[in-house]
Amino acid sequence: MAGLKFDIVIAGKGLTGRIAAIAMAKLGFTVALIEKTCRKDNTPRLYAISPPNWLWLGTLGLIDETALATPAKTMIITSISGRQLRLSSDMARRPALAYFIDESVLIQKARHLLGESAITLFDDAAIIKVETEEVAIFLEDKHIHGKLILIADGAFSKLRALAGIEADIHDYGEDAIVAEFVPEKSHQNEAWQWFGNQEILACLPKEDGKISIVWSLKRNLALQYANPNALTRRLESKVSHRFGKLALTSPIAQYPLYKVNVPNLALGRFFLLGDAAHAIHPLAGYGLNLALDDLRALAAILSNQTDPGAASLLLAMAKKRQLFDQTVSALIDNMHRYFTQQSFLGDCLFAVAKQVPAMQRALVTLALEDHAP
Repeated sequence: MAGLKFDIVIAGKGLTGRIAAIAMAKLGFTVALIEKTCRKDNTPRLYAISPPNWLWLGTLGLIDETALATPAKTMIITSISGRQLRLSSDMARRPALAYFIDESVLIQKARHLLGESAITLFDDAAIIKVETEEVAIFLEDKHIHGKLILIADGAFSKLRALAGIEADIHDYGEDAIVAEFVPEKSHQNEAWQWFGNQEILACLPKEDGKISIVWSLKRNLALQYANPNALTRRLESKVSHRFGKLALTSPIAQYPLYKVNVPNLALGRFFLLGDAAHAIHPLAGYGLNLALDDLRALAAILSNQTDPGAASLLLAMAKKRQLFDQTVSALIDNMHRYFTQQSFLGDCLFAVAKQVPAMQRALVTLALEDHAP
């Protein structure tokens, strides 16, 4: 078998792996990207990108003036008891809370950049085994050596398991329904979120006037809305006809929700990224941002380094990110626990935030901070 050598080898199956490859190649490393599968480009999924990550994606060439994206200045959050909290980027004197962009746009742009780069792509390649001491990945007909192996192949990472890295996987018992609609009434570039009894609904604005929904429900309830008419009518009622009549314009995507926690991000010359390191509930729209934060921090640490897999670098990176990643995960879990059921604590937090402008400004400022300095 032929042995190929690279500075960095990335195992990925979606955006995180592709963005990691582009970012590492931009630092001057020789990069190999191993992909087994990638989400189809016709998915209706919409990503909320934080302002710092939006700027960074621009430096990589993934965002330019042709990208169709919606800057959302306002988010309206409704509690289970009906309290409403309006947050605005104006509270922190920023142009937007987040930028909403189709996953398909990012995937296509990443594919274009990969095609123009010197990155070696092993497409639809199955990983057979891993040698942690040799820092090698074995495919069906070749093995690949790297000074650093980045594991970004999803929540149920095969490479993570083959490398012997432990992971705690928790099933939320929920499915997320994702779809797009044309609303009768304008979304006015506002993002909306409703917390209900064991459910969370987000309606996100798109540049073309459509709205994209992410609706997490208990699995048995989610199955009832696989029918387009049932989903549309239930959605109109859920949002109290805020958008008027809705017309479904996409397939209905449905996927199970899991939490992944990994005690150690680094093992030898292997490092975990994205859902392979920390899958979280989508209620805050921060899953991809958490991966991008990790990638920006990794890029900063590896800049001007000759050995990207040096133990001192990876341990520094793990120490830098582990506490923040776990804090975000715990915060989201507590929001899920207290805001999706009748809770005195959850209702009090909403009531205080609604009445105290300083708390609203603090929430907006925290959300807009750069979490990968």
